[in-house]
Amino acid sequence: MTLPELRQAFGLTQVGLDEAAGLARGTVTNIENGRNNNPSITVCLSIVEAFRRAGAKGLAIEDVFGVRATQKA
Repeated sequence: MTLPELRQAFGLTQVGLDEAAGLARGTVTNIENGRNNNPSITVCLSIVEAFRRAGAKGLAIEDVFGVRATQKA
């Protein structure tokens, strides 16, 4: 599911998701419209956490952004 599809499935507007994730207004819009193709891990995690609080149990960052988060040792 894409970010817009997931957001709409939870009844959130772009601004509503910005607010729920504690992000600056326009952040989600910029990601969805391709103006921000490389959001920070902090932004990505904030969006995922907002979805989890909205009821998306078991949602992972790769489910939203289609990538695997890796951490260097």
